[in-house]
Amino acid sequence: MGGGLVVLVLIALQMGAFGRLRLLGVYPEVLVVVACCVGLHRGPVAGAVFGFILGFLMDVPGGHLVGLSGLGYAAAGLFAGLLGLRAFPERWSVTASAVALGTVASQAVYAAGASAFGFSLPFWEAGPRIIGALLVYHLLLTPLVYPLTRQLADWLMPRGLEA
Repeated sequence: MGGGLVVLVLIALQMGAFGRLRLLGVYPEVLVVVACCVGLHRGPVAGAVFGFILGFLMDVPGGHLVGLSGLGYAAAGLFAGLLGLRAFPERWSVTASAVALGTVASQAVYAAGASAFGFSLPFWEAGPRIIGALLVYHLLLTPLVYPLTRQLADWLMPRGLEA
């Protein structure tokens, strides 16, 4: 029950408050940061599963390319979790690197999936303009999201999902 409420609040924040904050032409994807933080806290499997759930639920109201954000967010949580297995996730440099890696992974998966459905965006446009701006946004959000996600993960998620 509590986990479902947290997911609904996160979706509402993404679609509401964060959906109105535009920086350098993009909107922040706080759910990618959350998926990365869950991956760091609970491992790559939990990060991927939680990321997929968040991304899929984010896609449903939009109605197009449903599930593609789920795959992208799952990749973000997976890669952040894998990095967390190899390094100390409590260090700021590891946390920032995991969020940066997750951001790039989520955008690469989304761009590849969109391209498969005929929506192509040249890398020279997507790379610096979109991914660069998202990196700035996500790294600014990380100091706020990481401690909250740690507390929520301790409260809601069993330790059994760790890899």
